[in-house]
Amino acid sequence: MYSRWFHPGATNSQAEEILNKNGVDGSFLVRPSESTTGDFTISVRHKGEVTNIKIQNDGDSFSIKGESEFQFATLSTLVEHYMAKPKSIKEKKGGFIELLYPIRSTDPTSERWFHGRLSSKECERLLLAKGKQGSYLVRESQSQPGQFALAVRCNNGVQQVIITHKEGKFAIKSGASFSSLSDLIDYYVDKPKLRDIKDGSPIKLREPYQSSSFTVTSIEDRIRVLRKENKRGVTGFREEFELLNRFDQSETAYSTHAGSMEENKWKNRYKNILPYDHSRVMLKGEKTKDVSRDYINANYINADLKTWKTRYIAAQGCLPNTCSDFWLMLHQHNVNVIVMLTNLEEKGKNKCAKYWPDLGLSEEYGRIIVDNMLEHKSNSFVVRELRVIDQEKPKKQPMMVYQYHFTEWPDHGVSEDPGIILGLLNEIHLKHESLSRNSPIVVHCSAGIGRTGTVMAIDILMHLIDEKGIDSEIDILRTCQLLRSERSGMVQTEVQYRFVYEAVKHYLSTEGTREIAKKKQERTGSVKTSYGNINFGKDGPKLESMPSSPPPEKPVPRPPGGRKHLATGVPPSRSKAVSFGKGNARVRVQTEPAPKNKGSK
Repeated sequence: MYSRWFHPGATNSQAEEILNKNGVDGSFLVRPSESTTGDFTISVRHKGEVTNIKIQNDGDSFSIKGESEFQFATLSTLVEHYMAKPKSIKEKKGGFIELLYPIRSTDPTSERWFHGRLSSKECERLLLAKGKQGSYLVRESQSQPGQFALAVRCNNGVQQVIITHKEGKFAIKSGASFSSLSDLIDYYVDKPKLRDIKDGSPIKLREPYQSSSFTVTSIEDRIRVLRKENKRGVTGFREEFELLNRFDQSETAYSTHAGSMEENKWKNRYKNILPYDHSRVMLKGEKTKDVSRDYINANYINADLKTWKTRYIAAQGCLPNTCSDFWLMLHQHNVNVIVMLTNLEEKGKNKCAKYWPDLGLSEEYGRIIVDNMLEHKSNSFVVRELRVIDQEKPKKQPMMVYQYHFTEWPDHGVSEDPGIILGLLNEIHLKHESLSRNSPIVVHCSAGIGRTGTVMAIDILMHLIDEKGIDSEIDILRTCQLLRSERSGMVQTEVQYRFVYEAVKHYLSTEGTREIAKKKQERTGSVKTSYGNINFGKDGPKLESMPSSPPPEKPVPRPPGGRKHLATGVPPSRSKAVSFGKGNARVRVQTEPAPKNKGSK
């Protein structure tokens, strides 16, 4: 949005009060000058006191008084310059005044027709390309900081008019004044008093052109607005989700030829959920050009942020006949972390084939042998430590894979507590980072689109907030659209789409705790965690990192056929039921004699 540091209605005394109450040395805000119309003032906390720095505006450029050699085209570029070079504003006694921590202001409205810092040209392009006759929006004026502009698509293109904001009142030219932008827009929607400057025809505000981006700190206001119904009785959430669904149905829809081939249909759990060709995972083998040999229902999903780069693989839940392909995919991509978001069976329906052995046992999946070494259980998820061995490369060191199995998420629904999901993601990234690998994280539910897409959207947004800060803009709709450009149907239901918003809201509520943890880590030089090692849930102890596992041992010789007990290589005994208490204690299975049981291949 327009520079979070700009406070259009703040007076000198109000700025001082804000900085003394909420700021530290280096905290600052920018406000209109009280003495000279058109000029501005930087109020900054320095050495425990509030100092005011005058910004001159000559109509063509902005500069700090006394430093006319440094002139800037906009107020934003001036402030950004001095923030980037903290030791460039000299004080009278010879020291420097630093602009380090902007004190954020609030948006003038939480309505979705407000597009914040949008330029005049960008606004015109947007309404001409995607708007309809009578579509309108409000943006911040870049030429007149603190003022706004109403833009409407009409017969003669896009008309834009300044909305003045003085002494807490909003008005267009000499028209009626209002205490809020919302009241002003409502007035002109009901009474089309604006006129086209070219032919004098009335300009009617028929339909708001909604923005899906917003400042992170305004998440509660955005959720409140999205819950409201429009004149057709449709909520904002429903409108945005319908836009997401139309994204899949647009002309840019991608091909799914490989998944549609007759020889591959039996590998798809659902006939209408197929991987896009451009992003599908291909299994490596002797006949790489044979689509029936390289096919698996999975897609790459890239999260390429400035400071965080992670590649996911979104996959369907295994079928009994695709477990071998699933493990081959993991092995070929050096995957160490699996996130499983479905139970094997839900409401009497099979959702995923069991692709791992019981605790203490071993299974063969084609050329891959999997040993279930350890299990850690909590109320909501199970973490399994699986040792993976490639029988074609017996001398190669076994690979450890950690499966995070979340067990409390209903199909097509959402988890009751977003904090549990955030805590689980924190654990996953701590483990992934500790392995020092650039390998993908595999995420799957049953179809590999609903719960899978929801978790990926939340994870990407959390890292985006960590990277850009809570004063930054995010766009949840756009994030979900980007996921759907890699795999169709990601974030499958409106309930799941709403849950992404709730997770961001919950994440923001822990911001203070994370900031304290971050500063402590900076002072002590400790390793930065993904989201900070804090409690995300409603109650209960914080999620701590799993204890580190011993290095993988070389496998014992295995006689051919059947499931094997890890310690002896002989057919297994049947495991007793084990009662798990709170926490993630390691438990090894206790056994008693049982008949030989054949395993899946």
